[in-house]
Amino acid sequence: MDIIVFMGRLLFGLFLLYSGLKHFTDFKALTGYAAFKKIPSPSAGVAVSGLFLLFGGMAAMLGTLLPWGMAAVAVFLILANLTLHSYWTDSDPAQKGGNQVNFSKNVALVAAALVFFQMPLTVWWIH
Repeated sequence: MDIIVFMGRLLFGLFLLYSGLKHFTDFKALTGYAAFKKIPSPSAGVAVSGLFLLFGGMAAMLGTLLPWGMAAVAVFLILANLTLHSYWTDSDPAQKGGNQVNFSKNVALVAAALVFFQMPLTVWWIH
């Protein structure tokens, strides 16, 4: 069982690292979208959220500071859903559909972060 948990943690961590890196490689586009959604200080928001995702990814992969890393990921995803993926405010059907998909994905990712958050620390290392 430990190897399965480790593999899940590794894959989740890789996904978070990839997403966090995208916040910096696509910084201009993400900052523009955050500004469009009227996020205060969009550049800072994109940078901080990227750091939250990188921290969560490293925490998941290494098994260190796990509760803090998963809390950072959950906070970011919940805030992103409420501000960036608020599909209920979209009038354009294509934008609404895209935001519904991202909203749902983020709910699933929050659920995964909560599962990893509460697991006993003995599960985090392969014995």
